[in-house]
This record gives sequence, structure tokens and C-alpha cells, in this order.
Amino acid sequence: MKRTIYAIGAKFIEKDNLALKVGERLKDKFDIHIVETPDSIDLDNPCLIIDVVEGVKEPTIINDMNRIVSCSSVTCHDIDLGFFIKLRESLGEKSDVLVLGIPLTGELDELTRKVMVMLNKLKDN
Repeated sequence: MKRTIYAIGAKFIEKDNLALKVGERLKDKFDIHIVETPDSIDLDNPCLIIDVVEGVKEPTIINDMNRIVSCSSVTCHDIDLGFFIKLRESLGEKSDVLVLGIPLTGELDELTRKVMVMLNKLKDN
């Protein structure tokens, strides 16, 4: 089944913009949609979301949203992807979502190459 691919992050926040940079580099090869908020993602259809994930050392596929720990929200601007997906699920709205989690920091060229390899493998399956 074809999945829509998104790269999400906050372009002006250093620890949250690496997925956007990777997505920008790969968007012509994989038709990646660049978004800054979870509500911009069509979770009613199968999707793969490239996002930074604290604690991962290498790009990693996450299909269990319970593995994503949400941050404590202080304002509505603090709502992250994990919280958004879990909130939908708690309301009975199931989503067919894979997260391609990348480290918070890393060398952009190397991360882009690794993500490209993973996307090609997913595309072939």
C-alpha cells in the first residue's frame, strides 16, 4: 500500500528541524510533504512521517506509537507528533502511521543518505 511521506519539524528550532532539512533534500526523489504541525498530516490515510526522535542513534522505523514518549505540554504550541497521534487513537481514530525517527543531531549528508536507503527499502516492499 502506498504511503504519503511527510517530514515534520519546526524550522526555527535547532533541535527540531533536522527532519525538515532531510525532507527538503529528498522531496524531489520521494514526493515528501514538508509540514510544521501534526494537523497538516492526513492521518486518515496510510503515511510515513520523518521526525526527530530523542534517544535514537540511527534512523529507525517506529510502528508502535506507544514507543514514542510525548513531551509535557505547557501550551498548545508544545503538542508534538506523538501526543497528537495518541490523542486521535484515544478518541477511537486509528491511524496507519509509520514514523521514521532520526536523531536530534547528526551530520546532514549522512542522515540524508541513510533515510534515502530506508525509504527505497520501504518503497520496494
